[in-house]
Amino acid sequence: MLISGTLKFGATGRVLVDLSGATISFNGGSPIAASGGVATTIEDPQNFLSGVGYTDIEKLCVRDQLPDGGFGGGFGRTSAGSLAMDLVGPITDYIAGIPITNSGRIAVEVIGTPPNLSGFTDGFESDAFF
Repeated sequence: MLISGTLKFGATGRVLVDLSGATISFNGGSPIAASGGVATTIEDPQNFLSGVGYTDIEKLCVRDQLPDGGFGGGFGRTSAGSLAMDLVGPITDYIAGIPITNSGRIAVEVIGTPPNLSGFTDGFESDAFF
């Protein structure tokens, strides 16, 4: 669950996500890492809470790809159930205070020391924009 009032935002207004930090607390349903960013992973979900995918180690599941699994609560999902994130697209809208890009993905900035980002792209593939 993502609640904008509990999230941290970078200087450009993007949600801060941490792909390397362990979940140290939950704030408003959002798993938070020691860095203050949302504790995330590019693994496929094993559990769901309010339609949002989490791993067994309490991290939010995300992918930098176009939503191909529909939308829930206004947020794009992958076919596996991860939230669709966007690292580079401009913020064009907000859903409950959470920045969204024109492709329907949550605008994020990665903080911490990320592991292998094979699930993330530079955002410039041919299918990255409508």
